[in-house]
Amino acid sequence: MASLTPKVIGGRTYYYARECQRVDGKPKIVKTTYLGSLDHILAALSQAKTPLQPKSARLASFGDVAALYDQAQQIGLVELIDAQIPKRDQGLSTGQYLLLAALNRAAHPTSKAQLADWYHHTVLPRLLPATTDQLSSQAFWNHMERVTEADIRAIEQALSQRLIHQLKLSLRLLVYDGTNFFTFINTRTPARLPARGHNKQHRGDLRQVSLGLLVSTDFHVPLFHLVYTGNLADATAFQSVSEELAKRYRQLAQGCEHITLIFDNRSLVRNARLWSLTTRICSKASCRALTPASPRHGANSMNCRPICGAGAKVNSNRAAPPGPNRCANTSSRF
Repeated sequence: MASLTPKVIGGRTYYYARECQRVDGKPKIVKTTYLGSLDHILAALSQAKTPLQPKSARLASFGDVAALYDQAQQIGLVELIDAQIPKRDQGLSTGQYLLLAALNRAAHPTSKAQLADWYHHTVLPRLLPATTDQLSSQAFWNHMERVTEADIRAIEQALSQRLIHQLKLSLRLLVYDGTNFFTFINTRTPARLPARGHNKQHRGDLRQVSLGLLVSTDFHVPLFHLVYTGNLADATAFQSVSEELAKRYRQLAQGCEHITLIFDNRSLVRNARLWSLTTRICSKASCRALTPASPRHGANSMNCRPICGAGAKVNSNRAAPPGPNRCANTSSRF
């Protein structure tokens, strides 16, 4: 039990809080706390009613960065990358560098020279501690030199399989399309990948890079990508990616039947060689495909028409693009 005890020292009264307990059957003072004079006690009570003023404050981006970081943790992105590109336990791993780069690109794109400044204005120092030196552009690119094209393909394949399993993605309908994006790379760069071409953002004055992407219709999750030179037409690039696309498709589609692949590219319909190539791909991968329909096919085509796929009867001697009724036994599957 606590009690307030005054004590006169040098003619002034001071107060103590004493706690008394019974020890071995006898009362005993077990704790004594000095409170000071009455003026000090009143001053302390008045200060307790006033909240303390902060000495400093720091603004940090939280919501988008924390949500994306949590998603990466759920799918085990860093562990998946580090399993493919291991390094000794010193500083940030390659997977952590790639995660930081992805978060930066998604939330607030900056150059790699500005990565550290962006990092310190987010909640990431609490989630993924790193020093400014570790986040220098030189440190980042030193780790990127360890990443090969084979590593990227292996990581993409493993990640796709993991996303399909964790998110329970339906593979019955997949979409493939090609696009391009302009860059501010020096116009005299010796690099072959960025090149001038027909830019879809109308920036023909800048070098561009082209990108082909295969995604699921569930949540639009990317499952396969292809980066190719900016002056290569989508239809031409499709010829080089076709075999890899069919191979990846067979890997992703194990255990899934009646899958439909959608191409947003009218050149597949107009080009007899590409049309023949597409039908062979679908035959090898046991899939069906849809491409944009010609206006002459009418509104009943729903702006799509079937390409011959698994189970379809095809006249392989005819290379020209088929009419709306060329593929038999497919209409009931769409």
